[in-house]
Amino acid sequence: MIITVDGDRRTLTCDRTHSGDVDFHPAFRSVDTAPLSFTGTTTLQIVVDASIVESYVDGGLATLTQQVFPQEPLTEVRVVRRR
Repeated sequence: MIITVDGDRRTLTCDRTHSGDVDFHPAFRSVDTAPLSFTGTTTLQIVVDASIVESYVDGGLATLTQQVFPQEPLTEVRVVRRR
């Protein structure tokens, strides 16, 4: 699963198209987006609980909740900053 905060587009995006078992229903494989209202520095909080991944920007001004079915337990998080 890839979570992206895009300051230029002012969006929070969750891409779960390659998040494990996604072939059981055609609508499950998705990329979901929420608008952001920030104009400067922002905070991102990610909460993982078994098969649920929740993303909160700026204390909940923008949120996305995703259910995923990984083939292995979720044990690693990578943060990449791009300009």
